[in-house]
Amino acid sequence: MNVEREAFYKAKRGSKIHLDYLIETNYPFVFKYIYSLTFNKELSEDIAQETCVKFIMNLSKFEYKAKVSTLMITIGNNLLKDYYKKNNRIVLENDFDDKQINYEAREILMSMDEETRKMFVLKYYHGYNYKEIGEILGIKEGTVKSRFHYAIKNIREEEE
Repeated sequence: MNVEREAFYKAKRGSKIHLDYLIETNYPFVFKYIYSLTFNKELSEDIAQETCVKFIMNLSKFEYKAKVSTLMITIGNNLLKDYYKKNNRIVLENDFDDKQINYEAREILMSMDEETRKMFVLKYYHGYNYKEIGEILGIKEGTVKSRFHYAIKNIREEEE
């Protein structure tokens, strides 16, 4: 049994040490993911913290089907989507650290619609495969591949 799976089941049975391990291991990952979508440090911290709270509160309902980071990214996506609906807008701030992603990549990401940006961030910044991206976003693997194809085609056309 891998370390994360073992920690997951022990945390589910009430082990605070193992729950702390899961949160400490995955919080930075969730924060970076949300930040790469919003470019807003405060909002990203809020969403990442709320993601951890939701994970903890609902741990007894979850099954270990994929990495904990996949589950937490899904929770974070839903919270971010709710935030955008509630505030009826997308908030992007320029507190972005150009050391993380160069200026051109940032501009390309910011020009994408939200769903496409999520797919690119998951694929190219966090290393998820098409199937995992589909699971996180709740769409079919074929749809992910198709959207990538068209997004890359559009980027190439804009660069010409």
